[in-house]
Amino acid sequence: MILTTPVTDFGDTFEITTSHNILSTGSCFANIMGQRLKELRLNIVVNPTGTLYNPYSIFDLVEIALYTITENTDPYSIAERCVSVSPDGIWHSWLGNTMTDGISREECIEKCVEAIKTTSKIIEHLDVWLVTLGTDHCYCLKDNTTPLTCVANCHKAKSDLFVEKILSINEICDRFDFLYSKLKELRPKMKTLFTLSPYRYVKYGLHQNMLSKSRLALAIEECKHKHKDVYYFAAYEILNDELRDYRFYDRDMLHPSEIAQEFIWQKFQDLYTDKRLKDYLKTALPLVKMTKHHPMSPLGTTDLKNAIKKRTEEIKMVFPELKNNWQ
Repeated sequence: MILTTPVTDFGDTFEITTSHNILSTGSCFANIMGQRLKELRLNIVVNPTGTLYNPYSIFDLVEIALYTITENTDPYSIAERCVSVSPDGIWHSWLGNTMTDGISREECIEKCVEAIKTTSKIIEHLDVWLVTLGTDHCYCLKDNTTPLTCVANCHKAKSDLFVEKILSINEICDRFDFLYSKLKELRPKMKTLFTLSPYRYVKYGLHQNMLSKSRLALAIEECKHKHKDVYYFAAYEILNDELRDYRFYDRDMLHPSEIAQEFIWQKFQDLYTDKRLKDYLKTALPLVKMTKHHPMSPLGTTDLKNAIKKRTEEIKMVFPELKNNWQ
């Protein structure tokens, strides 16, 4: 008896290598997959301004970072126009989430500047751009003096500051087309891998959430058909069809559980990593687990440190392209 409907149609794929430079941007799912790759010491930057939910906020960050390279735009001049102070005195940036918060205006700006620089640095050598779209709903400032098309996070500000907008398929595709062409001028061999976040936005209602996911899926499909180096990983379909059971959701019944995350991660590895990277992941994962272990005794701590040191040196010998990541 087959008690699930396995997802087998993944379309065209490509292989990520140990030498690739990766940028992972988007909703919670970009963090989940991206942080696993980061934990394993690959060359990856994950959501430097925090989680981004809608396509325009993702594209805003990448476009701003790109222009610091191609147009020599000053990141400070961008960041300072994106900050706002809340009634409790905390400074926020419309460019990101609480990761960019500061107790002063300068602290908030500096965090944004650092995030833009980090994004620019990876874009200069970008091989793979992972993009996870969460929702097509976005919020635009009524009195917008920022360089942003919409805010990345409302920071619990008063609702009368914003206008809610539902992005059309054409708007998403047109914006991606422009940004994709600019990135390709800089990095001709760059590949883009879209995913659609399985997280359900119940605040819009389940029907509206379904419509939102459908529009995003159609936009991704349109972009994939128009550009040869654009791909789609069916994480959304895996959770909603192959793992069609609430036991694969977290306690909020909205986010994928750890088991579901691991299942999808295994599918991702099988499809999108070359043999050398697969070998590296098998070698590095036990070491990552060792670094998280906390022995009960001082003797155990010494033994663990020696074991970690030995395993680290072995990895640096076998995978010299990543040795600087294990310093």
